[in-house]
Order: sequence, then structure tokens, then C-alpha cells
Amino acid sequence: MKISSGGPELVLGFDDVDYASAGTKRVLRVGLEQLNKMRTQGYKLHIPVNMFKDKYGTTAGQVYLASDSYLTLSYTDDPTSPAVGTRFAEIVRINSIDLRPCVDKDHMYLALDLSGSNCAIDFHEGYQYEVGTIFYDAEDEGSLGTACIGDLFMVIKVVPEFVTWVAQNVDDNGNPTDATTDYWSANWYNDGNWHRSTRAELYKDTKGPASAQNTATAGHPDGYYDNGEGDLSGLTAGNPGFVPMKFTYVTLLTGNHAPSLINEPRVVGVGKGARRQGGGFLDLTRTTLLTDRSPNYNYEGMTEERHNSKPTENIYYDMLVRYGEFHTGDDPEEHFGEGCFGHRYQKSDGTWDDQGEQDLTAKVFDVEKYQGNVCRELYFKPGAELLRPHRLQYEKAWVEKELDANKWYLVSVPMKNTYAGDMYVPTSMVNVADGNTVSGRQVTEAFQPITF
Repeated sequence: MKISSGGPELVLGFDDVDYASAGTKRVLRVGLEQLNKMRTQGYKLHIPVNMFKDKYGTTAGQVYLASDSYLTLSYTDDPTSPAVGTRFAEIVRINSIDLRPCVDKDHMYLALDLSGSNCAIDFHEGYQYEVGTIFYDAEDEGSLGTACIGDLFMVIKVVPEFVTWVAQNVDDNGNPTDATTDYWSANWYNDGNWHRSTRAELYKDTKGPASAQNTATAGHPDGYYDNGEGDLSGLTAGNPGFVPMKFTYVTLLTGNHAPSLINEPRVVGVGKGARRQGGGFLDLTRTTLLTDRSPNYNYEGMTEERHNSKPTENIYYDMLVRYGEFHTGDDPEEHFGEGCFGHRYQKSDGTWDDQGEQDLTAKVFDVEKYQGNVCRELYFKPGAELLRPHRLQYEKAWVEKELDANKWYLVSVPMKNTYAGDMYVPTSMVNVADGNTVSGRQVTEAFQPITF
């Protein structure tokens, strides 16, 4: 944000978090399913305001947003995106009294409408979109030519529904590098360690749209394509990704260095003294996370220093569009239902209430503070591993195990909702991802029920 001397101020974020060391450009992480609902089903998006000041340096007045009431695209790494200046969302008026969308002490959030012609961007997973607008003191309405204005920017990161851990190489200081090194990142919270999963990794059919082994999902109702295929033909290869969110399906491949989960990273505290959580954030910024392949973990010949790891910068200040925490009553832990729900009522005066009972008819997405140790489901390829899995919040784990013939095996699985039962192996089947026939392997679509 760039502010002229004596002008108004506006910072996005939660009112109980101190963003002094995080800059003023907030990052918002969101899934394609949520964006699709905003685009086609009329869901609004509410972004909280951490603080604002009018041109007199007080909160007694109002700050107006954008004379044309739109956020517009200012930068993206998406090669198919339209030009800078393209509409991203309309900033909605909160009530009928104000001339423009505004922020004041009673309305500490922005309400965004991405429906219809309000948004001219086709979003793609793994890419980011910086959007911005101007703001000015309400008293300066009609005289913007001489008014002090501020610039407001926000970065939208579209988190893939399916991601794969890739463990990027890092240098001696824990920074990503393309060079061959003896170091790698084990940090779950680094965007560079993830890519959008490929069809081959998920055993998905090459045929599209959705088919018997390319199942339609909430984020991909027409089936799943690799970058460069089908509707994604304009995207380059490489499948960039981001750290998982609550709706994400995670694949861990054979032979990759394992990710490690430290204490859950999030901002905690009350009031402006809010701080980063002690244990988790101290670990997050260490150059040696306790993810060593040392004798303590039965991996001989490796030392802790080979795991120099850093999170994505300031990731703990990012905001997440809330997913699947539909609850009733005053206790946010008492929730029911799964999926992509709205979270607020619209009151008769046109404002929105986030207190009290909520229902499935609410069509507003709100946001929450960053939460890192989450995903929806996990898929372990043979030999894949995850360090400190007890710190992960998830619903289901799928595990592939390769067994040699004529050997006895004792299997212990420290994962929840695990059941013992009959075991079988198909004599042969076709891997639809590449058309090859395999023997003694299960290569049906990942994260889908197995029928036998």
C-alpha cells in the first residue's frame, strides 16, 4: 500500500493480529470450488479490515473504496490471464446510505462480488493473481483530482484440489535453488515444495471430460486435466502448486524426501499484542527443522543440517477462505457437515451478521487465519513417508505397500480410521494413465473407493 502524507490508511486482516512485520499486501488462499461458487452461484466474499484511518488520522470518518467500485488485476503469473486492469470483483456497498463501498468503525470488512461480468478472469490452480484498487477519504468524494489517495493490493493464490509433495533443493541457507545440492526442504509450509498433481500420479484416465476413471470432483466437475491439456491447453507444463488447505488431496511419492510437520503454524493472541505461536513459529523460521534422517529416525548417514528448510515468507499471516466448518451455536468447535458452505446471514438492513445460528442458505464466504497442518486425504505411494503425522488434521489415508513374494509381513499403521480385513491383489489390470498393463498392482483411480 502506498500512502501520501496526511492521507487515509487501510490495512486488510484480522483486528487481533499485529501485521507490522508482514507488510500491507495480504495474501488470500482459496480453492477452485469456492471461486466457482462465487462466479456462478452468487456467493459473496468478505475480507476483514485490520485497521483504517481517515485523512485526519482518526476512525471517526469513512474511507471510500474505488471510484468505479472494482478491484482490478495488477499482476499474475498465469500465462492465459487477460491484461492488467481486467476486473476481478465488484466491491459491494454494505448499506444503501453510502455513496460508495466504504470502511468505517461499524463496517470493518470489504464485501466482494465475483459473479457474472463482475469478474473477467478464468482462475487456474497453482497460479496467483494480484488485484488492487484505490481508496480515499469520504469527504473527498467529487474532488479526487486533489485528494490524497491510497493504493490497496491483495494477492489471490488458487490452491489446487490435488497436490503432490516434491521436496525442492535448497542451498546452505535454506533458499530454493535449481542447482544440485546435498540439501533439500522438508518444510510442509513452503509453496515451492508442492506441485499440482498429474493425472499419472493419480491414476486418472486420459479421456476427458469426466469418465469412469477420471471422476468429477467439486473443483473439477468436468474431469481432471494436466496443464497443457483440454481446457488447460494454454498453461505451460510444470504444474505449480501451493501448500494444502482443508479440501486438498495430498499425494506422497515413492523415493521423495519426506515432509515434516512441526507445531501448527498460526497467529494467536488477543488485541494488537497478538504474536506468532511460540513453538510452531520458532521452528518455522529455523534453518534446521527437526526432520533429520539421523539415528533417532533410523536413517543412518544423514545429519540434521541436510534439511535446511524455510516456510513461504510470512505464510502465517495469510488468510484462508473458510471451508467446511459449518456450525451452529456459540461454540465454533461444534460443527457438522462437510463441504463448501457460506457462513453468514444477511440482515434486513443489508448488513451481515457472523453471530448466532447459521444455515446452509448463507451465501457469503468469510476467511480465517492461516492453518497449516491440514488436508482432506493423504495417499502414500510405496515407500513414501510423513514425519510427525500425529500433527496432521485429515479425514482418510490411503497407503500402497509393495510386498516381496514368499515373505511374512507385520504391518502397523499409526493412522486413524484404519481397519483390518481381507487382502487381495489383482492378477493384472490396465493403468489407464499410460495404457500399460501391470501385474500384481492396484492402479485404480486415487482417492476413489476400490471395488473388488
